[in-house]
Amino acid sequence: MYKYNRARRHRNDQHIDRWLVSYADYMTLMFALFVVLYAMALAREGSLEELTQRLGDIFNSKQTSQAEPNPNSGLMLEASDDHLYGHGLMKEGGPELVDAESDILNIRKKHEGTALSNLENDLNEALQELVNAGFADIERQDDWLVLSLSSNLIFASGSSNPSSNLKELIPVVAKVLAPADNYIRVRGYTDSAPIDNEVFSSNWDLSAARAAKVLDGLIGQGIRDNLLALEAFGPNFPRATNETSEGRAANRRVEIAVSKWASPTEDDTAEVTQEEALKPLEKLDDYDSIQVIELPGGGIRITTRRSPDDPAAQEPQP
Repeated sequence: MYKYNRARRHRNDQHIDRWLVSYADYMTLMFALFVVLYAMALAREGSLEELTQRLGDIFNSKQTSQAEPNPNSGLMLEASDDHLYGHGLMKEGGPELVDAESDILNIRKKHEGTALSNLENDLNEALQELVNAGFADIERQDDWLVLSLSSNLIFASGSSNPSSNLKELIPVVAKVLAPADNYIRVRGYTDSAPIDNEVFSSNWDLSAARAAKVLDGLIGQGIRDNLLALEAFGPNFPRATNETSEGRAANRRVEIAVSKWASPTEDDTAEVTQEEALKPLEKLDDYDSIQVIELPGGGIRITTRRSPDDPAAQEPQP
């Protein structure tokens, strides 16, 4: 009888402290819960960055004590332009805000102007004789329609004084381009023969002066100056060799390049006051809930932002 009681008492004494393991896990979870609640209370007084930093330090210290950290995954993501909605990431869309000191935020739409194919047909029809004679050339270059005019036709040699041909040609070109709102670049080119006289010290000056004369002529025919820009290339980007007189003649040219993109109209410009634009950002401070988002790498991201579809997000704040 004595041996039986001693054996039974010995069996009952085994693992009597096992409950401490579960109790320790329970206390750890309770500690983490109260830390989160405490951090939420502090979030009303501090910024979101301070909250995430506090929680990140707590969880990172716990991970470090249990296992080696994985360099390929972490608790927090690096700063990016992604917005958080619900349980996923969504790329930032829409226009960007300008400098905070600005009173007005102008959001412009980029849109196409008159089709280049239509302008090409109209220019070919209007300048058919010059194109056939080799004094003009019309071609498509990616997003541009380029009208190339021989400088021998519209300028005297080594001069930027327009000839009578240019004065007759500009109204014809402007009649086709004026109804459109497409951007226009006037580009000047020369051959490689050096020039140094009392008017022009280099081919750069000559190409710029000739392009300016054509640009002034277009403005005089009613094309808006905010659509125009001037580019001078001097002897660069030749179309033919400069070793022959025919090649040098082909390189002396002025190009009128029409872009496929057009200037936005008044209806395409949305003006928003800075105060109205920043209102959605200010509402973030009123959010009183924290979302824990599980990331594909095994980490989590904690945010106070709510999904736009969350009914609680529509409730007025007291």
